[in-house]
Amino acid sequence: MTRQLAGTLVHALVSGLAGCAAFGVAAAEGGQGGATELRNWFDDPFFAVSSSVAGCPLPRGPYMSKEEMDHDSHARVERGTRCYQAGECRKPNSYMYDPEIAEHVRAALGRSTALRGTTLWVTVQRRWVFIQGCVDDAAKKQRLERLARSVPDVERVFVDLVSKRGKPPPYPVMTQ
Repeated sequence: MTRQLAGTLVHALVSGLAGCAAFGVAAAEGGQGGATELRNWFDDPFFAVSSSVAGCPLPRGPYMSKEEMDHDSHARVERGTRCYQAGECRKPNSYMYDPEIAEHVRAALGRSTALRGTTLWVTVQRRWVFIQGCVDDAAKKQRLERLARSVPDVERVFVDLVSKRGKPPPYPVMTQ
């Protein structure tokens, strides 16, 4: 994959157009010097909700290598069906909730003033919501978490933010 195509995809992700699992992203892996294709193999919802903080590191989100996908496949099946088997979910697989949860999280965040002064991305996997990115005020973390928790069927919320310039992000990032 060319650097230009990878850059175009990263721009699309930042613009919130990251729903297409058919595209891959070339990223350097583990200092190997070679490029490994990263894809959203399971089509997990991943989208940008704001873009006010320039230079915010793009989270890796649900993008992974083929090897990582092979490793995660069995665990996803088991984790996905566990809540149904335990009588905690009405749907037979917890990942089936994700598109609807993503839609509601996007709407809840979009109605909030908490997005001012932020660059944030959201990933939804098995009823878990991950909000990652940069904020101008660390106090926004609790507000963002409350908003995501207010969405029906959300089981857990993780908010990983950078609030100080130059500080490394607390989440895996895309590399170019």
